[in-house]
Amino acid sequence: MFRTSISIALCAAILLTGCRVNPAPTVVSRFGAGNRAVVHKAAYAGEYRLLPAQLLNGRLQPQETAIAVRTLERGQRLGFLQPRGEGYNGGATTVAVAGDESFPLQEGAAYVWEMRATPGQIDAGKTIVLALVIAATVGIVVGSLSTFELGTTGAFYP
Repeated sequence: MFRTSISIALCAAILLTGCRVNPAPTVVSRFGAGNRAVVHKAAYAGEYRLLPAQLLNGRLQPQETAIAVRTLERGQRLGFLQPRGEGYNGGATTVAVAGDESFPLQEGAAYVWEMRATPGQIDAGKTIVLALVIAATVGIVVGSLSTFELGTTGAFYP
């Protein structure tokens, strides 16, 4: 009984700490070279950099020099928008969006938004996967132990 309580407490502690988001630079949105303009919500708080990109090995790769750098909170708008109508934003057909700001983009060029998440945030997706793995493991162990019968000597007999 004591071992079971400790096991449950350890599983709960692991789940409560969760999996942390990786603060390394990650491309979170692409536009150009076959990628459509899409606006979505920032998944994590952090620094977002708009970078020109070029197609290498079939994938848009960011270049070094940032066009814009913005700090966003989780849930703020981020991505690329192709507005309808003439004369929008000085005649630009596509803009990059970060929060309430927009940045005109050069026609025919490719761009990416790169995220550097603020350290210490919990990655909900990875934490859910961890919880499922723990639940499956506990289920398998409990199911395996329930197939054994204890003899009068305390030894396991198949």
